[in-house]
Amino acid sequence: MAQHADVCPKFIRLAEGMGIDRPIICDIGSRDAREGIDLMQRLNAKQLHVFEPNPAAAAMCRENLARFIQSTGCAGVVFNELAVADKVGTRSFYPVNPIASDNKDIGFSSFYRLNPEYTRRRGSIAQEEIKVNTTTLDAYFAGKEFPDILWVDVEGAELDVLRGGTSVLRGARLVHLEVSFRPMQIGKPLFWEIQEYLAARDYRFCGFMEVSSLKGFLYRYKLLPNLPWRLNAVFCRRHRHP
Repeated sequence: MAQHADVCPKFIRLAEGMGIDRPIICDIGSRDAREGIDLMQRLNAKQLHVFEPNPAAAAMCRENLARFIQSTGCAGVVFNELAVADKVGTRSFYPVNPIASDNKDIGFSSFYRLNPEYTRRRGSIAQEEIKVNTTTLDAYFAGKEFPDILWVDVEGAELDVLRGGTSVLRGARLVHLEVSFRPMQIGKPLFWEIQEYLAARDYRFCGFMEVSSLKGFLYRYKLLPNLPWRLNAVFCRRHRHP
């Protein structure tokens, strides 16, 4: 849930090249809904489902989505003040307290505590503890059309989201996740674990969005001494099941 900018054009070209027509999109760990809105507009999406459990971020999502709907008259937008996880229920969540933090980006809020090694040179980040309601992708989409695109930025909870979406993953076409090569949060799965999990479910790795193919290859196979903390990775489904 880090600070958002416009969606990478490389991702838009990939989605368009796969011939995904009027996709259904999930923006999970949205922070402010801006990327979900950008995706919906640029891909002419049929539906946008936005998930954000942090109350401060949820308020931004509601404001931005209301403005978008009012200005465009767009239907098919659903906001959920929920966390997507591997179980339906409640769970401890650690939102950033910007008043008590040097680094005030609430996008680092997570199910997981931040790794002090990550924040040591980036300014302190104070996390509180609250309880949030959780759903799973499979529970949420029961009886609904499955999404084509999963846009996931959940600061360490990537496998929690995927494990709760066994059925949804069989219908999705593209999965976009923020991944780490070093653990930004305590207990966060790294890129290679996520890649292995998705490969076992018929997804292939399509590339990192922010870097060249060469640099991405070097990162993927640990051929450079200093791996980045995080990048955005995309996985494509090899065969879509009905």
